[in-house]
Amino acid sequence: EGNPPTAALNFPVTVYNSAAELRSAVLEKNSQDGVEGALTASYCWEFFSKDDEEAYDFVLDEGNFQARWNQQGGSKADNAFIIDDSRDKRVGYPPELRGQELDHAGVILGPDLQIVDGELKFFPEYQAPDSHCFKIKKIGKTDEAKREYQRTTKERLILENREKYVSLLRNQYWIILTRASQHLHLYSEDVEVRNFVREYFEQARE
Repeated sequence: EGNPPTAALNFPVTVYNSAAELRSAVLEKNSQDGVEGALTASYCWEFFSKDDEEAYDFVLDEGNFQARWNQQGGSKADNAFIIDDSRDKRVGYPPELRGQELDHAGVILGPDLQIVDGELKFFPEYQAPDSHCFKIKKIGKTDEAKREYQRTTKERLILENREKYVSLLRNQYWIILTRASQHLHLYSEDVEVRNFVREYFEQARE
């Protein structure tokens, strides 16, 4: 805990000041022949669009960035995210990215990654209640009742064994931060995290 994966040091890493800039840069690369680029993120944003196709899971940059998670299996049941026709409009769901490689990976760092005493620390408390880290079934008669059950269960699980979920969160970040083979693009809403990560990679290249 404290440093990003060293595997990312073999090629450029760019930290952006907005999610819109991140998306624009990655999709511009993805538009080039033979180049694969896509967005992914830590699972801090609930998957509202799974139940409501009109809902946005991500609303960042004061509304200037809106996106939905990728449905597991892609827009069609047999499509992985990497070949999903709607990929440019979506953010890759972390489990979907396992075993897949991108030339340019744009990663939205969530509030589950913060700076404490000059080091990066992981906070599973900020993972969405329906995160695959917790594997909590939805129980309840209404969507809100199901989400409330997931929220309270998540809190209990973290209280009982926080280190377990810190470890699972670290593994999730390892997956999404090591998808790029040519260029890693990063963004966090947290200015302190952006500055830390930018400085870390700048020093690593010196």
